[in-house]
Amino acid sequence: MYHYIDMEGDEINLVVSTEIVDVIIGQMLFRPEDELNAADDDLACVGDHNQKIKKLRRGALQLFKLNKNNDGYIVNIKKVVHFKLAIQHVSCGLSFRQVATTIEQTKNTCKIAKFSDLNDTIVGQYVQILVAHAL
Repeated sequence: MYHYIDMEGDEINLVVSTEIVDVIIGQMLFRPEDELNAADDDLACVGDHNQKIKKLRRGALQLFKLNKNNDGYIVNIKKVVHFKLAIQHVSCGLSFRQVATTIEQTKNTCKIAKFSDLNDTIVGQYVQILVAHAL
């Protein structure tokens, strides 16, 4: 099975409008207050708080690259099999963490080393990409 999975030669390029990424993903889906509360960090001052929010926002939007002519964003998905499996598993009702665990177990059971480096954060980013592209 390992030899039949092309993880290197396949990729997906999606174009997403600027408004969707900036407003829906950047402001509505990404809520820095929720992220900071979940992290439960003791931030000493407002400057630390603002720096943490900037870092979290960059992480949430890291897959969205501004188009050359500034009329939208491009998302390049290099691990297409990861993306497709993650979206299919989420559509069945699994949580992001359950999807990452399921794919990790598949990797270990079937001895498919190419299925490495998938975690619940990446699954969440894949779902963000799919939502942004669907709108």
